[in-house]
Amino acid sequence: MVLLKPTADKLFGSTNPMGKIITINNGYGKHDFTVSGVVDESLGKSNIHAGLFMSINSNGIGNFIRNNQSWAGNNFVISYVKLQPHTNVADLEKKLPGFLNKYGAQQLKDLGMTKELHLQPIASVHTTTGFKGIEMVKPISSSFLYFLILIGILIQVIACINFMNLSTARASKRAKEVGVRKVIGAGRKDLVKQFLSESLLLSLLGVLIALPLLVLLLPYLNQITHADISLSFLADYRLWLMLASLIIVTGFVAGSYPAFYLSAFTAIKVIKGNFTNHISATGIRRSLVVFQFVLSIVLISGIIIIYSQLNYIKGKDLGFEKEQKLVFSFHNDDSRDKIPAIMNDMQQLPEVKTISRTNNSPGNPVLFDMHLFLAGGNIATAPDASMIAADEHFLKTTGIKLANGRDFQAFDSGKNNH
Repeated sequence: MVLLKPTADKLFGSTNPMGKIITINNGYGKHDFTVSGVVDESLGKSNIHAGLFMSINSNGIGNFIRNNQSWAGNNFVISYVKLQPHTNVADLEKKLPGFLNKYGAQQLKDLGMTKELHLQPIASVHTTTGFKGIEMVKPISSSFLYFLILIGILIQVIACINFMNLSTARASKRAKEVGVRKVIGAGRKDLVKQFLSESLLLSLLGVLIALPLLVLLLPYLNQITHADISLSFLADYRLWLMLASLIIVTGFVAGSYPAFYLSAFTAIKVIKGNFTNHISATGIRRSLVVFQFVLSIVLISGIIIIYSQLNYIKGKDLGFEKEQKLVFSFHNDDSRDKIPAIMNDMQQLPEVKTISRTNNSPGNPVLFDMHLFLAGGNIATAPDASMIAADEHFLKTTGIKLANGRDFQAFDSGKNNH
């Protein structure tokens, strides 16, 4: 057994867990496992959310998976394939139908069903839904990520516009400096370099201030967003390349207009107190201010729309009553045998209105499914339906309303009562 570090710390604290025995009691029986390794999750994020890894050669569910040779089932098992360097993925995928036909064709034919095998790059599982909607993790829409990047760019553009407007607005204070430097021999290129250097320096200072604030406020960000972002991402060289690019681009974009505007002052006019030049700054500043306000209005409107959508989702009728409900989980045979007695005792409590027994609760992933078809039909065109096993009190307890027909009754069984 290999443990994730947080799980190992909870079980063993500072004690070395290697070689220690852990007993697991679940629906597949009671089994002992030896700890052979610990995974440090802080080394990188993973789409595999697990507290421990058990060998498939072990007893329990490992034994079930090894001995289940059905090509029609085992859909809950994810297969990872590590390819040789320079392997042509498309050519390999073309061979999969032949592989499936060689080993599983007869089983699938006997059941009247078809199956397909496809490859999906590991790097795409976070943003791309797998073949026919099958996914290892719930993907995030790439459009949503691009939208977040766009928001960041718009905020950066607004900051650049602010810098431009403030720099040109205080031009009169820098005009005499420009005049004196031109008199002593500074060319326009020298002045442009000076003002761009100042802009780059301010951009660098902004990043140097932002990084300590990020480290300080990261725990609060994780708390607000329910994320688990660690500072390990600072060790990625690509982040520093991105920050360096951001500093350079921001410095040049924000400082370009002020640099060319201020460097265009005529020395003799400035010394005489005339701070105007042949470049009209008023129209450009007005255009920048209008553009800035348009961007701000777009962002604020977007925030209001997203806030309204989230409120709508929070208040949306989910089809069941989620308030005033308690869910108790029973993970092994010993505890499940006591469920009838527990239900009977709880039903006697005046605070309990109704109680039900089920293998799942609304809102949790449903791991069981089956194909349904009418008598005389076949599995090839049958819709796949998720399955929850429940007693006759389930619909009443959850508040799920029937569109037609009757609810379950005690001792319902047989083909006419599902």
